[in-house]
Amino acid sequence: DEKEAQWVARWHMVGRRLRLVLTWPQIVVFSMLASAALVYTLIGVCCYDIVPGAPPMCDMEMMASPSTLILTSLYLVCVWGAIAEMSLFLGYHWLSHGYRTLPYWGLDLGKRFRFSLQPVSSFFYRHQWLNNVLVLLLMIGLVCSTMLPTAVARQFLLALLVGVFALLCLVDLWRIFYYNYFLLSLAAFLFPNPTITIQIVLASIYLWSGFGKLVQPMFYTDTAPTAFRHVAALLSWLSGSSTVITKQRIFNAFTAIGVFQELLMGLVMFGIPFGIVPRGVVIWMLVFNYSMHLYIVCFIGLANHIHTFISWNTWCALLTQYIFSPHFCGDILLTSHWHPFHWFTFAIMTVPPVLMLFGKCPHGALSHSYFAPGWYGYVTPFLPIKIASKLPININGRQKLLRYTHGLNSEEFSPVFDYFIRTLPTLKLNSDPSSNTRLTTRQMRQPFLLPGDTEEAYKLSDEEFFRTRTLCLDDTWIN
Repeated sequence: DEKEAQWVARWHMVGRRLRLVLTWPQIVVFSMLASAALVYTLIGVCCYDIVPGAPPMCDMEMMASPSTLILTSLYLVCVWGAIAEMSLFLGYHWLSHGYRTLPYWGLDLGKRFRFSLQPVSSFFYRHQWLNNVLVLLLMIGLVCSTMLPTAVARQFLLALLVGVFALLCLVDLWRIFYYNYFLLSLAAFLFPNPTITIQIVLASIYLWSGFGKLVQPMFYTDTAPTAFRHVAALLSWLSGSSTVITKQRIFNAFTAIGVFQELLMGLVMFGIPFGIVPRGVVIWMLVFNYSMHLYIVCFIGLANHIHTFISWNTWCALLTQYIFSPHFCGDILLTSHWHPFHWFTFAIMTVPPVLMLFGKCPHGALSHSYFAPGWYGYVTPFLPIKIASKLPININGRQKLLRYTHGLNSEEFSPVFDYFIRTLPTLKLNSDPSSNTRLTTRQMRQPFLLPGDTEEAYKLSDEEFFRTRTLCLDDTWIN
């Protein structure tokens, strides 16, 4: 839709300018604070002077009650990260308009729990101006919360903001898939020991993201050669006249070692409180964490103008250096008394990736697996079946473009189509508001009409109408 494209382009430009305003201060803050924390650690003044069986060498009062300055600094990092990340997709994930054709995807727990936010999502879809007002109020409110003079006032405002943030995410689940870390980190400051929540989030990200990359063969063939192309060029130069196969094996081994260390970072973060992590390993973790995020910011983010890598990686690196370096000596993870919100965070961070191991979680973004092909689901384009003859047989002249219909590859078509029907939004914009089987509008159905269709086609249920008029494309060609 031309009007929708213009809207998206306009707000994408606004978000891009906001992103540029936030990017360079982020890089400066990242360089100064993370570098200072790392240097302070490397010169040997490390608060986590840990040997097996010995507790961390921290001041017990500071452990029990982190200073206000440190908690304020952590809060600023969390707010800054949330606003920067939201600005990346301001016109895609957050602000919408009357021409938007993609409906909101509300939380639906099915018949077993008898709870669904689809009606609320439909209300926001019909009144998209309200969604936009809440998004802008959320971003402005987060900025204002950092300027309030008292902790009580900030807590009150933050509670309202977290509620609005959660509502906006739950009425359109695409948001919570990619912003749950920021929502949880902000909500952490409403409960005791917020650093425990942040440590759980960070440890889970590194553990499961590293694991997802490590075990997926497609990561080594599709993602790593692009993401680590500078490393690949250096390894190729060092390996000299070796064969192509040998160079590829060296690169794969280097990649595996790198992502395994990311996985190990998560284990180290979980293991530090038990006193089983040697001091040298903690220092290695801080050095590797800094180096990894610095490489991503410089050689993936800035080099390719992918600003989402900048905001996300500076956020992770700053929090890691603050919490695990001598600049911070806070609550001891796991061995401290856990608030119910800590357990809730641990469940949110752990259950989805565990379920994914058994094929029970279709949402890879909840499993911290953005960059591991095959772990974050697939995109299935639905097209009118009448255009099948116009589609190419092969992509790029060599890769076959698979297609599924009710009569062709029906075994693959049925589960995808059934999922499509289950996730249709309750728009209630059709001529019969009481109908639960015709949730799509006439406008949505018109592109799928067949030459012989009559007015009776509009009276069919969604399942009856689309099953014989829809063609699905396999998405492996996108990779």
